[in-house]
Amino acid sequence: MRLSNIALVGLVALFAAGEVKGAIVYDNTANPTGWLIFSPDDVFVGNEVTLAGSARVVTQLVIGLSRQGSPGTADLDARIYANDGPGGEPGTLLWGSGLLDDIPLSGAEGLLSFPVPGVTVPDTIIWAIEISDSKGAEQMAVAIVGAEPPTMGNIVQAWRGQPGSWWGPFPDTVPLMARVEAVIPEPSTLVLLTMGTLTLTVGWWRRRRAA
Repeated sequence: MRLSNIALVGLVALFAAGEVKGAIVYDNTANPTGWLIFSPDDVFVGNEVTLAGSARVVTQLVIGLSRQGSPGTADLDARIYANDGPGGEPGTLLWGSGLLDDIPLSGAEGLLSFPVPGVTVPDTIIWAIEISDSKGAEQMAVAIVGAEPPTMGNIVQAWRGQPGSWWGPFPDTVPLMARVEAVIPEPSTLVLLTMGTLTLTVGWWRRRRAA
């Protein structure tokens, strides 16, 4: 194996190992309160939250849901907004899962994870979910699980509605169960990438000069 190829393999391995540092930046999933929040179809429900730490590249949104003890499915649409709308309401859509059809739910209170493709967010965000078309042996509505105040980050208030027509804030319906996970690039990764690129460039230049 040539020296340049060895450098490339080492660069890829080290870059993969040290690319990001993960963190939970908001979390209140440890202590459910036992109450449930329902909403009619075509209405989003969620919380405005302030994130802890410095990681702001979101990779996961986790929401507590319940189908009241009866297994079935539901259509779900999860979103993350900036709080830059009129009066601090949800404004800029930072990420959306799109409508997910017939997602299976066990019936028990549980956490459902929505992968987020590395979306950079501000310190304060609004997460929200629309729940519709619940199906099963029993016609049970799907609810968002209530939880105690967060152990990571802070909660501001709750919102309901649709883009352009939000109702709230609703301080009497907070907090809802959720967790937000994010990453931050390691500074050493940038240094490693620069050194690896320089090594490959020097090797290429030497081979070309010797040819």
